[in-house]
Amino acid sequence: MEVHAHTHTAADSDSHRGRKKWTHYFWEFLMLFLAVFCGFIAENFREHYVEHKRAVSLAESLYNDICSDTATLHTIADFTINKMEHIDSLINDLHKTPGDWNDTTLSRHIFWLVRFQVFERTQSTFDQLKNSGSLRYFKQDLVKWLNAYDVTAQEIKLREDGEYNVLTQRVVPLSMQAINFEIVNAYSFNEPFTHEVYVKIRDRDKADYFISEAAGIKIIRTRLKTQYEKLERQAVEIIDYLKIKYHL
Repeated sequence: MEVHAHTHTAADSDSHRGRKKWTHYFWEFLMLFLAVFCGFIAENFREHYVEHKRAVSLAESLYNDICSDTATLHTIADFTINKMEHIDSLINDLHKTPGDWNDTTLSRHIFWLVRFQVFERTQSTFDQLKNSGSLRYFKQDLVKWLNAYDVTAQEIKLREDGEYNVLTQRVVPLSMQAINFEIVNAYSFNEPFTHEVYVKIRDRDKADYFISEAAGIKIIRTRLKTQYEKLERQAVEIIDYLKIKYHL
């Protein structure tokens, strides 16, 4: 009896080796999934880290801007108080009879009446935050405070513009008719007087009209003073938050 041996070709061997268990494919899939997932986590962490660093940098810049604003607010508040005091003195003096006026003192009060100074805000960082969409780096509470701060600053600008218009259109022309306006330059630059100091208001009607205009400027400055104080409170709130949140 003949025994037939089975012969195995090379193709049969390759086919046998090519067959893999399902677990092999599962582990390949799992390793690929983990690689992609870890890459996603790493990229997300990197983006979060970059955004955090960016937020810290912007917070520091914002902190410096608002600190600068508070210093400016102190200056403008002092100016406003001085101006209002001189307006009060001017009104009190104008209520007297012309013969009781001191021309030098009255001229100095009028100089303060026509002086104009505004709050110059440092807003480069805030504008950058708005224009670049970087406000998203910050919590909603801070964004709300920043927007409220911006609204108050804009209201101040509108009221200051209103005062400027009243001064240039009515009060300065009236003052030029009331005093020797050359002394305004001397007062402005702390120079010695080289011109005669005199007041040309000599009747009650002109004095009363001047009082009305001065009182109008005082009303504007009184409201500005309230808004300056409001803006400073908002600034302190933002500064305190940034100091705590970003360890500034």
